[in-house]
Amino acid sequence: MDITADNALVFSIKLFTDDLEQIVNTKYHTHISIQKDQLKKEDCEVLERYVRHHFRIDIGNKKWLKYEWEKIKFTEQAVYLYFRSEDKVPFSNQLKINNTLMCDLYENQSNLLILSDKTKKEQGYKYTKEDYSFTFKINE
Repeated sequence: MDITADNALVFSIKLFTDDLEQIVNTKYHTHISIQKDQLKKEDCEVLERYVRHHFRIDIGNKKWLKYEWEKIKFTEQAVYLYFRSEDKVPFSNQLKINNTLMCDLYENQSNLLILSDKTKKEQGYKYTKEDYSFTFKINE
């Protein structure tokens, strides 16, 4: 997760393909096959809906950051979903990130978030079903 020079937030999410298929097909009663040449626009919309429900960014005053799907990259066992914020990230605020991706599939699921600021200083955070929310002060 990076904050760009124009104060946009860009991030990617890596999910294992078989787990992602299982959770979205169960949760949304679909039959999505996440394969490079078989993914339809409707399938991408379902994947995006799942991410939006389980990965939320509060930029202050109970306002959720709006972000758009940019692309998907396929690897042998996983997919990377890329997003970019529509809203600019204000430096006077904090970011509160709620991350419950895959926690509805696995009880012991943990997620790693790596946040880097404009100086490229990185900090890692581990999310679990119990510890699913962290707040970050945005520094210019």
